[in-house]
Amino acid sequence: MELHLLPHHRFSAILAMSAALPCATANVASAATEMLPAEVISAPADPDPRPTSLEPVYFGRVLALDGNRALFASVTSSVAYIYTRGQDGWESRARLVMPPGYRAGATAELSGDTAVLGVQDSSFTPSLLVFQRTQTGWAIVQTLPAGSVARDGGNFAISDATGIGLYERSAHGLRRQAHIDKPSDTVDFGSSFALDGDTLFVGAPFSGSNSQGNVYVYERHGQHWTLAQQLDASDPQTSFGSAVDLKGRVAVVGAFAADRDPDSQVLMGAAYVFRKVGGTWHEEQKILNSTNGSFAAFVAGTDETHLYLSSHYIDNNHAMVFAYRRLHGDWSIERELVPPTASNNFALHYSIGRCTFLTGEAYVPTPDPVFDGEAYLYRLDGCHHH
Repeated sequence: MELHLLPHHRFSAILAMSAALPCATANVASAATEMLPAEVISAPADPDPRPTSLEPVYFGRVLALDGNRALFASVTSSVAYIYTRGQDGWESRARLVMPPGYRAGATAELSGDTAVLGVQDSSFTPSLLVFQRTQTGWAIVQTLPAGSVARDGGNFAISDATGIGLYERSAHGLRRQAHIDKPSDTVDFGSSFALDGDTLFVGAPFSGSNSQGNVYVYERHGQHWTLAQQLDASDPQTSFGSAVDLKGRVAVVGAFAADRDPDSQVLMGAAYVFRKVGGTWHEEQKILNSTNGSFAAFVAGTDETHLYLSSHYIDNNHAMVFAYRRLHGDWSIERELVPPTASNNFALHYSIGRCTFLTGEAYVPTPDPVFDGEAYLYRLDGCHHH
């Protein structure tokens, strides 16, 4: 599945907290092999129309992957780009042009000939634009209230002020099928969420007693979505549910503020792996921070075979993504995904495909007078295909 970025207010809060953290002693040493990207995707050489922005266009700050097609947007630009992978690599093939005064927000998804892009207007009012591919290009066919978006195939989950809406792709945009109202006793319900088939995980990272956080599991039966289970960490931790993802019978839940170091008071962060057995989700393993950075704050994803967990501010100056694989009943680090040049801005947004992990570094300087940033595609072996 493709996972949305954290809502902007949550992203900003985590970034500010992480930037202020001092170094901490590593909990677990890592001997995994570093992996550079299999492909580097650059901004279009001759964009048309030219982006209208006084700031650089941070290519790949927002992105989404769907097979051999990808979407790239920048929070400083009114134009997004559709790339297609062919025999000669990735090429810019189409543009999504926003209305005058609009620029991209912090969320995006791509499914076939449908793209959903978070935007904000000149007064910073957010909304979602739904684009569809036509014979003459990509056109806006629908505008939805502000929210974040996740998808599985042609089905979408979109957060709003009252909960989560469930949509399906149609010939004229997205058609709402159901709505899940947020529980009255939750805080930040929908700060993270993930959709896979008939299952929806929704994080509320500061709900529950002592703001420890909860994850709500909903299942679809026919046309109705009902609450099937509420997940809690085996050792209650603040921020449980700050990131979620699931695929098949495997789910991962991030808790960026977990495990405070008793000496330095650094919030180390942790991730919890759940597995569905006999119709019920059970915690399988807690994964501890293996660095002195901020763990599982920006990336916590799975393709069922692998887990992807990020660590930022390692030694206060760079980030990486750890790819875990389950061997002999335990999840352990298989690869360390790193950018060509070390950076703390690596992997602030990501998208997962079949054995592929797409992310980028939107602020890396380039010779281009308009664009900064690059996107990176990593390929791993052994994924399950459904």
